[in-house]
Amino acid sequence: MKTNTIICAERVFFEDPSGGKVRELYPGIHPGLMLFEEIAERGLSRAGLAHLLGVTTAVISSVERCRSPVTAELALLLGATFGQSPRFWLAQQAERDLWIAREKIGDRLARLSLAGSDPKDGGAAVT
Repeated sequence: MKTNTIICAERVFFEDPSGGKVRELYPGIHPGLMLFEEIAERGLSRAGLAHLLGVTTAVISSVERCRSPVTAELALLLGATFGQSPRFWLAQQAERDLWIAREKIGDRLARLSLAGSDPKDGGAAVT
């Protein structure tokens, strides 16, 4: 099953191979906010979803409140429950993690570039 991630002018889209849906990923948004929406749209409770997934209510609550990340295991469970690709949940978590890291080390990233470097001096050019 092939998954496509489409990047267009700082916007990232996820093409779900299981349903063919294209959904936008939001780099700074924790997937817990999306979980909150999924729960609300379906009229579920945290406890009900936790029971259905076979996890504790604390796990669902912690993710929904953006305190814990979506793990690979939880992504599989959420994907199966909501009819989505687990890759969507992991991709959203990865976008969030990259956004946080970029905020943290953005100044270092701005100084790094391999483009235009001289291979004779080790390849890395610092500008």
